[in-house]
Amino acid sequence: SRHTVILTGAGVSTAAGIPDFRGPKGVWTVEEKDKRLRKRRQQSQEAERGAQKKKKKREEVQAYQTFAVLKEFGQWKKKTNAYENADSRVKRRKGGAKKKKREEEELSEEKKEELARSMEESTETAPSTDCSTDTTTNTTKQASSSAEPSFADAKPTLTHYAITRLTNLNHLAHCITQNVDGLHRRSGLPRSRHSILHGCVFTEKCETCSTEYFRDFDVGGLSFQTTGRICIHCHGQLRDTVLDWEDELPEEDWSMAPSTMRSGGFGNYAWYVFED
Repeated sequence: SRHTVILTGAGVSTAAGIPDFRGPKGVWTVEEKDKRLRKRRQQSQEAERGAQKKKKKREEVQAYQTFAVLKEFGQWKKKTNAYENADSRVKRRKGGAKKKKREEEELSEEKKEELARSMEESTETAPSTDCSTDTTTNTTKQASSSAEPSFADAKPTLTHYAITRLTNLNHLAHCITQNVDGLHRRSGLPRSRHSILHGCVFTEKCETCSTEYFRDFDVGGLSFQTTGRICIHCHGQLRDTVLDWEDELPEEDWSMAPSTMRSGGFGNYAWYVFED
């Protein structure tokens, strides 16, 4: 092909530790698993409540049947008092058991809080020479951070560098990305050679002169909110560039994408897609 355009999505950044959407550990996949788990838990709770209602109803029916039988045989007068007394004793016993259980739960909660406070106090008063706890904590933090790095910690992958290299050698005409992680730009891909359709967490743009500033930190915000910084050229307010669901695609990047495809002519360009 004499004119090659690449479209990249979340799949190109999974090797950098950034999750995609539909993969085994994707954002939407995990969210769907959580939904199914919550649904099963809700169904289990509803089934348990239904079973308790049926049990209560069955006990009421049995009590009524017992009373009816005693009445039918003329013994209900003699045993009414005993039955009512027994019933009241059972109710008092059940109420006492419930009260005792609540007291035990409250006591256990108090013991847990006291234990947590004592552990915190012992941690604060522990000698500085013992660093095993700190080492374990640091190891845990490092493991969690390596498992799910933030955008700031993520590094460009071999794919990002390969795209940049091929673009610099003019083997690739243009790169269109849906990613907001800024890894294409971090790999050295010229801004003029790629379209960023959904914005970038590291890029803020002047609302007056449209100057872009690519930072080494997450500028924060969503849907073109002000970042609190100003443009060094015109002193205009800087805004984030990350799109929300209802936001329109950026006009300049969106118009650049189809123009690079049309410039190759029909049949003279190729698409390579890296999606999740």
